[in-house]
Amino acid sequence: HVFGVPCVTSVNYTATAYPGALIMRHAFILILTIGLSVASEAQMVPRHREETAVKDPTMVVGPKHGQLEVFENKQVVVRELATGASVIASVTEASRTAPLSGKNPALVFNHAMQMYGYATGEIAFRLKGGAPLGSGFPQYELQGVKKFGKFDFYVYQATSEKDFVRVVSFLNDRFDVDWVNPTVRYLPMISGQQGN
Repeated sequence: HVFGVPCVTSVNYTATAYPGALIMRHAFILILTIGLSVASEAQMVPRHREETAVKDPTMVVGPKHGQLEVFENKQVVVRELATGASVIASVTEASRTAPLSGKNPALVFNHAMQMYGYATGEIAFRLKGGAPLGSGFPQYELQGVKKFGKFDFYVYQATSEKDFVRVVSFLNDRFDVDWVNPTVRYLPMISGQQGN
């Protein structure tokens, strides 16, 4: 009591006179807490993982494809799990007995992404302006290249790992080639199956 008048503290006054103010105060504290936790999460430092070194520089396709290393004499078996996801189930040391294909893929490692995958040997490319393969393009480099339907791009099927690296590098180095897209699929690898 001050001068015979009952005193009400500001907390009680706010809570009783303005019930919405109490809710606003709790909301402000909640937002502040979430904001601080999000800010602290944003400053988390990612775990360092060991970079895998290139094993054979002659089997690496340049920077346009993320330093894609192609391994020779590695048999890759891809399995589909019960969940529908695919994995590289095994990698064994063996000489290639059949040409590269979806059933006989080559093991690859993308050094930029630090991921394993497999290459089917299929290499799609397009000449600038959608130009057709002409006399200025040495077709002897690409025996069996085929135009893909009505579209302005071509597909070459490499027969071996060395052929795959040779053709992708050859096409990347040409000024008249608009883009090169080797078919590579990246999959998780069952532990202990790393090829390098």
